[in-house]
Amino acid sequence: MKNKKIVLLLLQLPLILVMIVSFLASLYLAIVGLMGIGFATPIILGLIIVLYFYGRYLEKKRRDDFF
Repeated sequence: MKNKKIVLLLLQLPLILVMIVSFLASLYLAIVGLMGIGFATPIILGLIIVLYFYGRYLEKKRRDDFF
C-alpha cells in the first residue's frame, strides 16, 4: 500500500510543480508589470493551489476515517 502512495505522489508531482512555478512567475510578472498581467492572475492561481491541497487533505481525511 505504501508503494502505491509513493507512485501516486510521483505522478502528481509534475502538476504540483507546474502550478507553483506558474504562480511564482505570474506574481513576478504582475509586480514587474510585464505582459499586462494584473494581480488577479496570481490571486486566482494561489486560490487554485490552496483549494487543490485542501481537497487532498479532505480526501485523505475521508480515507482515514473510512478505515
